[in-house]
Amino acid sequence: MSAARAVTIVALVASSGCATDLSLTRARLELRAGRLDKACDAAASLVGRSRRAERLDAMRLYIDCQSRRGEIGALERWAAGLSPGAPRSYARALVALARSPAALPAARAQLEAAARAWPESGEIPYRLGVILLADEQPRAARPWLERAFAREPSAASAVALAHVCFDLGELDKALEWARKSVAHNPTSRDIARGRALIRRIARREHRVPARLSARFHAALLELTSRDRPSTAIRLAHELLADHPELAAVHTLLGLAEVRLGNTARAVVALRRAARLDPADPINALYLAVIFESRSRLERAADNYRKARHFDPFNVRAASGLGRVLSRLKRASQAARAYDHLVALERGGHRALRLAGRAHLAAGGLGPAEERFSRLLAAEPSDYEANLRLAQILLRKHQRRAEPALLERARDHAQRAARVRPDSPEVRQLLTQLTGGR
Repeated sequence: MSAARAVTIVALVASSGCATDLSLTRARLELRAGRLDKACDAAASLVGRSRRAERLDAMRLYIDCQSRRGEIGALERWAAGLSPGAPRSYARALVALARSPAALPAARAQLEAAARAWPESGEIPYRLGVILLADEQPRAARPWLERAFAREPSAASAVALAHVCFDLGELDKALEWARKSVAHNPTSRDIARGRALIRRIARREHRVPARLSARFHAALLELTSRDRPSTAIRLAHELLADHPELAAVHTLLGLAEVRLGNTARAVVALRRAARLDPADPINALYLAVIFESRSRLERAADNYRKARHFDPFNVRAASGLGRVLSRLKRASQAARAYDHLVALERGGHRALRLAGRAHLAAGGLGPAEERFSRLLAAEPSDYEANLRLAQILLRKHQRRAEPALLERARDHAQRAARVRPDSPEVRQLLTQLTGGR
């Protein structure tokens, strides 16, 4: 086993899988702050009193804490003293790997025993799957990760399956799993792993042959580091004269033309690149940007969709698609595109605002309320969030005639008025809410 694989396996012993409860989150924060004693004590107490799903997370955290303290022997005695069953097998497997990644065969047997004892668990097959994947055994990892996703659908399992499929040469399935991961509330780590997959795909699928890489990188250097697009264009044309089939060079040529403002030439080059390499998201993304700048919105939307299809983690593709669909007055589609952006930006303020606006334009009061409420939780004095929530609650009150909705609407409108007291929109809304008083 290589040193890199060994390090990865040890890291996977401690890494989190699915979301956990608040107590575990606090214990992890203690660990990140370097307060090992507090983190270990908190994890130890959670092992004994957590529900079944959280117990495994608490065990993993406890093993991580004690490993950092160098207490592997104490961990082995602790694991051996647990009551027979799935948690004991799970703990003994992870402790063995914490001591030495060479213990993988025995740890695998322990995890398989734990999975048989707790067949409904998603964490146990997930942990076994990612450890096997890190040991470069994608075929063995696949059924365990599929089982994990079936038991507890999560972005972590989906991203791992995407890497498995890519390792097995199944590009379409890899991208399908990558797209699924975005739909399952990915963490920052999940998104980072997803973007690592896209980089792996780019290196394998969109590369220049080794014998030509020096000439290609010379042209790329002129464009990216020396800011000499004209020189990059000349070098790209020289390379294409001998090798017109190189999609990456057509892409480089297109980007250089964009830099010079020659959008017509850029479109020609990027389209050629897209024909030669349909799965490269860069060509579609830049074509979308050019078409949007020309107000050719249908073509822009098609290319943003294609870019997002082949790179589900691309923020520019997600935001561009939402923006173009909004301009096309397709509010429901724009809302879905912006929800994708919310997932990628982990509930960022900009994404929540755009998603809230789109859902409101589509008539989705519930989804719009949820997005603006999340924005308000992060920014309590946000003018637009308070204004839109007041409007949403008023419309709900008009449908259901619930006094509590009206009271909440007044509260949000008054908050918006405190931020912008001269806003005609807020004044009009307050008049509606107070009956002119």
